[in-house]
Amino acid sequence: MVGLLSSEVREARERVRTALRNIGHPLPYGRITVSLSPADRRKEGSCFDLAIAVALMINMNIIGEVRIRDFLIVGELGLNGDVKGIHGVLPIIIMAKQQGFRYCMVPFENAAEGCVVDGVQVVPVRNLSEAVKYLNGTSEFPVANGSAPGGKSLNKVLKDRTGDMSEIYGHEMAKRAVTIAAAGKHNLLMIGPPGSGKSMLASRIPGIMPGRLQIPWNRKCLRRWICGRI
Repeated sequence: MVGLLSSEVREARERVRTALRNIGHPLPYGRITVSLSPADRRKEGSCFDLAIAVALMINMNIIGEVRIRDFLIVGELGLNGDVKGIHGVLPIIIMAKQQGFRYCMVPFENAAEGCVVDGVQVVPVRNLSEAVKYLNGTSEFPVANGSAPGGKSLNKVLKDRTGDMSEIYGHEMAKRAVTIAAAGKHNLLMIGPPGSGKSMLASRIPGIMPGRLQIPWNRKCLRRWICGRI
């Protein structure tokens, strides 16, 4: 695997190889090179696993290539072929919409987060075998909505993950700045020593964002929002 990769991305070769073998599609003998471009941009995270597995199965003639062109695919693979949730799905799907993709295949755990974005059909998958069926057209796409696994609504997920702004005591000026930034979609820069409350305040931002702009909390996703990417 080449392309300025972090250690967790390099480890994808073991996860993908084992997952493919466990669902009955072992890799052929020989050397396989996976290139992640652009080569000068560092790749981090485990979100490339599912896309790498799908690319290999296309070359093994397990999945047809024509249907895949409208898809953006992200997800981490377990050794048994299960697709696990990842961080930062929301900005990924926003980017997919901007790039003209019609479908986004994401882990089932991230379905509620992905449905926040209009104009892109989210295809949640629980395992690699499901992904093969959807991409080959042997199964209809599942209907993804604003419900998370277990039947929780998106607002319930947000409350569970973010907490509430009323739980913060003091920091009146900081809370006012956060409220103004969320209401007007302004950029926000937080500076202070560790333990001063930056992450505590930042984690409550998704819960006060208006309407469909609400997003589940994780550090990478929120950091991109704060930097003005969303």
